[in-house]
Amino acid sequence: MGQQNSNMQKILFTTISLLKNNTYEDITIKDICTAAGISRQTFYNYFKSKDEIFKVFFRDLVEKGEVFSPDKPLEYYFSDRYLYDIISLYDKYSDIFIALYKQDILWYLGKEFVSAHKNALFDKIPDPYINKYRNYFYLYSYLTISYICLEWIKTGKKETKEELIEMLKYFSHFRM
Repeated sequence: MGQQNSNMQKILFTTISLLKNNTYEDITIKDICTAAGISRQTFYNYFKSKDEIFKVFFRDLVEKGEVFSPDKPLEYYFSDRYLYDIISLYDKYSDIFIALYKQDILWYLGKEFVSAHKNALFDKIPDPYINKYRNYFYLYSYLTISYICLEWIKTGKKETKEELIEMLKYFSHFRM
């Protein structure tokens, strides 16, 4: 299991490194394998395609409990702890999130990831208005937190995580 995880991480981080100087479309599996020092067969032992690299990354975050889990109580998703966990995730994997953002594929992957889980969350929300407009609620919550976390990373993480939480809470209650 250790070698498998090591090879998967090597492929992920090699791809992220390649994204710094190339577009996602221009990077080939051969480029990834050459830069990672692995064979194509090794690549295909872990991933079906280049697109699978980031899908597996997001899936692993769920399995490790680092992000959304349908087993967590509803209150968690409306708590400061949830905001702190999301901010910490962006902090921990900032290179990956920034690379995906710059390549304009973060939103696609994030939407795909959350869409796979949002019904389990929304089924727990007793508010009929939120349930009726769940797709908009998802966009509001996901994009708001993501954009703020990305801006925080891009500006050098000047604020503390606690300050970001306070900012998010304040902005969510502010009405024009």
